[in-house]
This record gives sequence, C-alpha cells and structure tokens, in this order.
Amino acid sequence: MPKYLVELRDANGEMQLVQLEQSSLEDAYNSAVEANPDCEVVKVKHTHGGKRSGAGRVSKWGDGVKTQVYRLPPSLGEKVEDIVTELEMVNHILDSWQSKVDESKSKSANGQPSERYKYVAQLVTDLREAMKVTGENLR
Repeated sequence: MPKYLVELRDANGEMQLVQLEQSSLEDAYNSAVEANPDCEVVKVKHTHGGKRSGAGRVSKWGDGVKTQVYRLPPSLGEKVEDIVTELEMVNHILDSWQSKVDESKSKSANGQPSERYKYVAQLVTDLREAMKVTGENLR
C-alpha cells in the first residue's frame, strides 16, 4: 500500500506531518481528517517515487545523450563498446583524409585533387557511402 505524507495545521497555527498508508490520495485525506478533527489539512502528497532532476549517474556516452536498449547475442553485446569506438576512429580517419583531399582541390587550378589524392578521394567517398548510416549517427 502506498504511503502519503499529510501536512496538518492545528488551531494555534502549528504544523504537523503525519505519514499514512492508504490506497489512494483521497483515502489518506479522509483518514487524516477523521483522526485529527481539530486540524486543517494543508497538503497531502505521495512520499515515494517520481522523477528527480539530477538523479542517477551520468551516462558514459555523455550528458543528455538519449540511449536505447537492444537485445543482442552475448558475443556481440560484450563487444559493442569496442565496435562503436572503432567506428568513431574510422570516421575520424576519413575526416582527416577528406581534409587533405579538399586542401589538394583548393590548391589546384581546375578544382580537382592532384593525381596523388585522386584515388584517396574515391576511397573516402566509397567508405563514407558504406558507412552512411553509422557515420552520420556518430557525429
């Protein structure tokens, strides 16, 4: 049965707190009035539960990052954190090479990367396409 905290004020204006176990908020109110006829019920509130701001630990993914639970085979579930770290590393490497290709394009007269970066540009494009869903979500 849930517990309710009842705040009462007597005729002299002094406050009292009474904790009652009742099935509903209304039952707690009625029980408090019945047990203390000379007091005014100021407030009745549920004493347990509810969301508190700042409660709980901070996620290892960062503050304010919404997470979701998935059912995975144990062999894969134990490696998920490593997989995400590796994908973040690959994404960082692709960003690094993309910046080199972009720099090469900006230095050339025709707006194309130099011969040495032509195949790198194609490889970066292909890898980004392959990682499209993952790469966008990791940013």
